[in-house]
Amino acid sequence: MVSIDMMLSDRHLHLWQADLNQFMPQLTQFTSVLSPDEVERSQRFHFDEHRQYFILARGILRYLLAQYLNCHPSEVEFTYSQRGKPALALPKSDLKFNISHSKNHALYGFSLNSSIGVDIEAIRPLKDLDSLAKRFFLPSEYRHIQNTPISEQPYTFFRYWTYKEAYLKAIGEGLAGLEQAKIELTDTGAKVSDRAWSLYSLTTPPGTLAAVSVEGDNWQVDQKQVILDRLKIKT
Repeated sequence: MVSIDMMLSDRHLHLWQADLNQFMPQLTQFTSVLSPDEVERSQRFHFDEHRQYFILARGILRYLLAQYLNCHPSEVEFTYSQRGKPALALPKSDLKFNISHSKNHALYGFSLNSSIGVDIEAIRPLKDLDSLAKRFFLPSEYRHIQNTPISEQPYTFFRYWTYKEAYLKAIGEGLAGLEQAKIELTDTGAKVSDRAWSLYSLTTPPGTLAAVSVEGDNWQVDQKQVILDRLKIKT
């Protein structure tokens, strides 16, 4: 039976955040519900930490989806777009989702019927920040970063980046479209040049930024925290 806090209604978004480090003791259980292609993908990572974070992020996704869909986590099947965006293949449902993780921070977005994109980033110094901004951002965005005090440039850079990536993931495009997504930063969030889509900023742990993009406007954004008891993992 689906619990009440896992029930989605029209014009509502559920945004779940997880600290992957808290779920490291359950690594074996999460591995056990992954599909063979997910396990194979995890084995491509060179560093154990990256492999473990991938397993935990995908395992938590499966457990969350299982509660929305009232099925076992291993029964969830994915299909992938040409750009690699995952979507539900089975069970059949109008549920849409997206996932992002940066280091130990994971973010999951869920909606009904409307495509959704999310991104979370750990704010960090970048040696090539200037060249990345010049390459991927529009001239006006690049100038904004250049006119920001050096100590604040990483924050401004990742504000742009999270909004852009959330929007591009929502429409199913890859990072090649970063320079085509014009973002206008505001005091309360941001706007994208494609007015058919909305952008929302999220409350995140210190040192991180996150955003969600969804088609249309007037969405209610419900932020939630993933805790072990909520996932109902059987050991």
